[in-house]
Amino acid sequence: MNEGIARIRRSVVVGIGGSGIQVVQFIKRALIQFYEKIPYSIKFLAMDTDSNRPSPLRVNIKGERTTVVGIREDEFHYLNVENPLNVIQTSPAIKQWWPKGIPVNAILHGAGGYRARGRLAFHAYAHKVEGIITQVVSQVMAGNLAHNMYQEQGFKLIDNSVDVYIIASLAGGTGSGSFIDAAFLFHKALENVEHRVIGFLILPSVFEGLPITPRVQMNGYAALKELDYYMDINSLRQAPTFVFGSSEFSPRRPPYDLISLVDAVQENGNIIPGKGTSSGVLTLCRIVGEGIALNLGNIGQRSESAFDNLAGIVANSPRWNKKNSCYSTLGISSIIYPIEKHFNQISTYYAYTLIDGLNGLIKGDNGNGQDKEVEEAIQKFLTEARLNKEQILDDILTYQNLLFRLSADGLGSSSELNLEVDSGVRRRDSLREVTGQNRIQKEENALEVVKSFLKDREESKGFIYTRKSAEKIAARLGLFKDEFLEEIKSLEKKLGKNQEMAKDFYDNNVTKVGLGFRILRKQGKIFQSYLDEMGEVFKLELDIERHRQAIEVLNKIIQSMKNYIEGLGLGVMEMKLSRVREKIEQDYFGTTRVLDEYGHFSLILFPHDIFIKTTGQDGRIKLSQTKELIELPSDFSKLNIKPPDPKEFLKENKMTMGDIEDINWKDLWKKIMSYTHKMVGPIKNIDIETLLSLRKEGLEYWLREASRRAVPFWRHNASVDQAATMEEIFIIGVNSEHKTTLNNILFPDAQYPPTIMSTSDPHKIFFFKYKAPLAVYLLADMERYRLMYLEAPIENTPHIAEDLEFKMPDLFPEDTSYKQAFRIYMLSMALGLIKEEKFYGRYVIDDSRCLKADEEGLELGYPAWRVFEELKKPHRQELVDALLSILKEKIETSPERVSKVMRAYLEDVKKTFNEEDRSINLGDKILLHKQLTFLDSWVKNGSSANELIA
Repeated sequence: MNEGIARIRRSVVVGIGGSGIQVVQFIKRALIQFYEKIPYSIKFLAMDTDSNRPSPLRVNIKGERTTVVGIREDEFHYLNVENPLNVIQTSPAIKQWWPKGIPVNAILHGAGGYRARGRLAFHAYAHKVEGIITQVVSQVMAGNLAHNMYQEQGFKLIDNSVDVYIIASLAGGTGSGSFIDAAFLFHKALENVEHRVIGFLILPSVFEGLPITPRVQMNGYAALKELDYYMDINSLRQAPTFVFGSSEFSPRRPPYDLISLVDAVQENGNIIPGKGTSSGVLTLCRIVGEGIALNLGNIGQRSESAFDNLAGIVANSPRWNKKNSCYSTLGISSIIYPIEKHFNQISTYYAYTLIDGLNGLIKGDNGNGQDKEVEEAIQKFLTEARLNKEQILDDILTYQNLLFRLSADGLGSSSELNLEVDSGVRRRDSLREVTGQNRIQKEENALEVVKSFLKDREESKGFIYTRKSAEKIAARLGLFKDEFLEEIKSLEKKLGKNQEMAKDFYDNNVTKVGLGFRILRKQGKIFQSYLDEMGEVFKLELDIERHRQAIEVLNKIIQSMKNYIEGLGLGVMEMKLSRVREKIEQDYFGTTRVLDEYGHFSLILFPHDIFIKTTGQDGRIKLSQTKELIELPSDFSKLNIKPPDPKEFLKENKMTMGDIEDINWKDLWKKIMSYTHKMVGPIKNIDIETLLSLRKEGLEYWLREASRRAVPFWRHNASVDQAATMEEIFIIGVNSEHKTTLNNILFPDAQYPPTIMSTSDPHKIFFFKYKAPLAVYLLADMERYRLMYLEAPIENTPHIAEDLEFKMPDLFPEDTSYKQAFRIYMLSMALGLIKEEKFYGRYVIDDSRCLKADEEGLELGYPAWRVFEELKKPHRQELVDALLSILKEKIETSPERVSKVMRAYLEDVKKTFNEEDRSINLGDKILLHKQLTFLDSWVKNGSSANELIA
């Protein structure tokens, strides 16, 4: 077999609900990036109760062209229900499971966060849904599929088995309401075909904080409770009957063969960017989509697949506290060498240099060293024209004129002092007038000198040189202007302080002289100090004024430069080249950046040097390096790229300089960029594996770094021993699985050999890993979700069917301490040790044997299920022990009475449980059911009172 032929398996990808469908789009985008096409053997389904499909995604294919990808019309199935009540009433099967308190308004724009409504839409279209699944299975199993893939796409189809990927969020309505039904339906449709159903399920945390998401936590907990129950199907005594439309069958296997749960918080506590926002949801969907695409791709036979190792781990995993540990998660990262950034950057400078060369031909100047020459000429001109900063200020008003010296000699009174200050004010105002006159003179002289300078350059150097000079002069003067503005701010701040100081000095010192506190020896010194303060104020006021006048001069000259540039008589050719340059700047240089889609999940190489692989005359590979920015034509030689030659460009395009005048500027732009890409193209030859291998750290170092970044997308409370049993399974996406150097290295930290998969991307290494197994109750958020689930009113149950709260065990295991707390709670309630104070809405204990010396009562909370939860907490162990001692004493001293009380309590529990109180919360209803089940069994078995506490 040709090593270059990708080997693809048969797969069906199903997105249910908004998030699931968004993931499907990202899968399609990744596959097109990998292969430029989607293999025929991969089929897609998207089902939702909202008619709005997500906006198509742009796809960049090998950096050469861009297309868009989205959910096609034939792949999307809108499951709207205009009259839900009629559907429920006319379907005995649906009526049997439909929860009575769920809203039955039309399902047109989503399931409204109710899982049962999402399931209702799925069942309302039972015949259609089964038909869709049957059709897609038929397509993926078509007999001519292998021939068509090979002939038309160049792919090789392997295996007759089918992988079904079901993607949904567990937080909403549509996906979390139908993901179990969908899995069973695919098992039914593929019962005669080797297959596996794989779930990628998004946990609620990423949606917390979004608008209208009050039910996501309870939905997630209920969905996991149901899933965990059905995943135990092999260990159940009897498989549940599955009814869908007119179909009825008993599944022989759990709904999912493999399950990946994906959280918005990683195992190390890192939170994905945008958690709780729509952008965060998109980020997580993109991560999941990229990971699934790597699983769908060219990973060969099943024996070569990471899934087989994962399935083996899950199948052989021990039960944790009698709970199934069948769950996995994913971690993803990538190592990116942003060659497109460098290619675009170098191409931009190459094109700029080529345009400069063409401009040089227009004005008879090759342009070599022109920038340096212009810079030197401008510096000399600014000095000679007295347009440097200090020169402009001095020409407005010299520094000497700023130095005020007001004298107190001969002043005998405050009134004479004020006259001296008034004299200073008149001098200041006079100098202000001088600054205005000097500014007008400076403007006239400067404008004349600048005009003469530019005219001389235009005649001797040409239009382009002159325009460049004018632009640089304007830019330099603009910097002076900015500096003057900053200096004015500083001077004004200082002036304010000096004015305040002068006033304070006058009020605190000068005024005392006039009030009879004259001390002749000190009077002259006081007057002189005040005059010095005022002299500094006048100096600052004049300095501010001359800065303002200097700015006026600069504004006039800068505007003159702009007018000159606009009126410069550029030829048609120069104008076209200028337009081409602008277009290049907009399309390449201005938009060149690295698109890091994974935030801290990626390693992006930003080398100080770009390593370029070239072949020398002796046939050996050589590596040359250059700066990240190309500034001079000589830099291109360091890259083994021939420097831009405008004459060669014209020759290759069979053009003369005169042709530039006639050609459309867009056509000229295309020719310049085509020539540029051809000349710069060789720098793309370097691939990321070669680059990493050349670095002193080595490829193994970078793979370890990538592994560290591919942190699992979950948090758990597994013990050290439990966590130690979890394994990691790797998939690595490289340019070519057949040519990669990864086949020859010892992969770090891997017990199982990684699956190497071809992505056709020479500048990126994808790193994907599964981690398994885990019991779902150990997820860090489960306790919080459980409490929110128990608080929910039973009328709006988050379950997909009536009474599932009681039929399915809790996610958390019921260990010995749990059972003891339950019996103590039940007996304490029945025997009045725990009392309900309905008026205050609380449960309390007032038996002194349970209280501390200074306590009158102990409040346990409200409602009843919270009391039970309180008894399970470690800090209540002393209370539990006290209750246990009291209860044992009661049973030992009066067993018959206790048995009688418990039978009466059973009747109360039955009555309360059977009441149609839809406002009661799930926690209380479940607790009532548990007591009812326990006490019913106790009565039927004729057990003694002692067995209540055993």
